[in-house]
Amino acid sequence: MPSRTLHYAIIITFLSGIFLPLFFVHNKKESPLEKRELAPFPLERQDRQNLATFLLKFEAFYNDHFGFRDALVYAYSWLNMQLGFSPSSKVIVGKEGWLFFTGGRAVEDYRGSRLFTEAHLKRWKAHLETKYYGLKAQGIAYVFVIAPNKHTIYGEYLPDRIKKAGDKSRYDQLIEYMRASEVPILDLRPALYAAKEQDRVYQKTGTHWNRLGASRAQYTIVEYLSKIYPEIRPVRYDRDAFSWKMIKGQDLAHMLYLQGELQEHESILIKRPSNCKITRFNKRRFYAVDCPREYDVKALIFRDSFFTFLQPYISQYFSKSIYVWERLSEFALLEEHVKKFQPNIVIEEIAERFLKSYKLTSPLPENELFFRIWQNRIQGEK
Repeated sequence: MPSRTLHYAIIITFLSGIFLPLFFVHNKKESPLEKRELAPFPLERQDRQNLATFLLKFEAFYNDHFGFRDALVYAYSWLNMQLGFSPSSKVIVGKEGWLFFTGGRAVEDYRGSRLFTEAHLKRWKAHLETKYYGLKAQGIAYVFVIAPNKHTIYGEYLPDRIKKAGDKSRYDQLIEYMRASEVPILDLRPALYAAKEQDRVYQKTGTHWNRLGASRAQYTIVEYLSKIYPEIRPVRYDRDAFSWKMIKGQDLAHMLYLQGELQEHESILIKRPSNCKITRFNKRRFYAVDCPREYDVKALIFRDSFFTFLQPYISQYFSKSIYVWERLSEFALLEEHVKKFQPNIVIEEIAERFLKSYKLTSPLPENELFFRIWQNRIQGEK
């Protein structure tokens, strides 16, 4: 039988595990491991009426601040990874160290399990054509760019349990449906498929393409724009233009709290485009880039996180680029920025995983030009 000493040791260990964190509660404002603000201590005056609210807030505070929390979170994540499991429902652990994001219907996109209906595709067509013809009437070019999910380009590294349900994705559907339309939808997949045969073009531990992948994407975009403005000449960056260095894990590794453990090689452009000035209006969400050019072509760009690595390439082609990190689903937003900045080109970029959730709005009567064109497009579909 176990000795009394062993019994005492088990009891002491158990009680220590319960009570020790209480003695090391801290009041830090941010977690260096999770990279987020922690719940503050509730300081408002308490009475019987808001006691329940106080208890909920105190629980949130304690859950974020009890002793050894970061160490325990890290240990939990590390152990799960060693056993081949993902410690987060937001991340899939793939083959050979590849991580994949589960959010934004990205897995659903890869599998092709839920496709657009005919009615949804017609709505897409009317929405995009309204933007295209409304801007064209003002002498402004419009381009719609879809950034492929990592799953689409590197699906071979997904776990074998994730299988395709069909031959088409929503990306395929939209590209095929819009072929008969004048709206330019740039399909970046062929360029990225070709480039991956020689180099890795997406991050292994992140959701996005790397700088080398972004260089291939920008060439496809600017090659099309050069047909409208011949003075714009796309620059091709070959393999020698990049070096590789080891960096900490990217956003998916952060979600697992293992950014220090899950490192990867990143492509670095040796000679970055320069002589451009950045003016920030709202940190990274809204800013302008001015580049001295012998021609005056301005671009208004609505973007998401995929454009972070595209920006240094794209800005060099325009005398002024205005970047708006916002979904361009509202025509009032488009009209407001067009009036303010008077661009020659409007680029709308969206990640593939957001196609399903994109809000296909119609213009309001006060957006007179777009409203008239939209009515004509809708009537033409009936």
